[in-house]
Amino acid sequence: MVGEFKLYGTDDPRDIPAYGMSEASRYLGIPVSTLRSWTVGQPYRFKGREHFFAPVIEIADPSRRFLSFWNLFEAYICDALRHEHNISLQKIRAAIQLVKKIDRDSKHPLAEAQFATAGLELFIEEYEHIIGTSSGQLGIRAILERYLKRVDRDKFGRVARLYPFTRSTRTADSPRVVVIDPLVLFGRPVISGTRIATAVVYERWKAGESVPNLADDYQRLPDEIEEALRCEHTSVKAA
Repeated sequence: MVGEFKLYGTDDPRDIPAYGMSEASRYLGIPVSTLRSWTVGQPYRFKGREHFFAPVIEIADPSRRFLSFWNLFEAYICDALRHEHNISLQKIRAAIQLVKKIDRDSKHPLAEAQFATAGLELFIEEYEHIIGTSSGQLGIRAILERYLKRVDRDKFGRVARLYPFTRSTRTADSPRVVVIDPLVLFGRPVISGTRIATAVVYERWKAGESVPNLADDYQRLPDEIEEALRCEHTSVKAA
């Protein structure tokens, strides 16, 4: 509940730096090294000189490298473009800058209501302008809309809950069994409609309990238990 987050001095739990790099990497299926470069930047050498690639996402706690729920969703959208279309971060950053023009005070333009409407149009238009072609318009639109359908929004149109992909094949009919809700268990992934943490299910399974036994104990379907296990047991290769 919201009261759980009063300890942090904020009324909106989506602002809380709640997810470490490894944790966020596991939930989103993004390699840690990739997520790190998106959120804290990465030094690199070019023509014998040191350079620094600036982060795309402004995270809640850069000193401890902790992400908020907003940041988690921003990484989720970046992954939609990188995972499906292999779009460079430079191009994503440029497109995001245009989206920010909708609301210059917004710190998280990809998570705001406007991105689901006018922002999405601007993002696609800017992307086409950057790469100089419109051939990918329909594909990018379909991908972003598929990812955006896996969220619930609050009364203001902002992202409230995220249903992360739990399988490597990310299709329109991928199960929405696991949900990340900042108002439930401090934003830990749970089986949708419950307070059953996927991490607890995984620990019990790892200790030797079977899927049927866990399903019976929690009074859930075996398929739900398996999706909870996938959320915690996804193998992410290093970038």
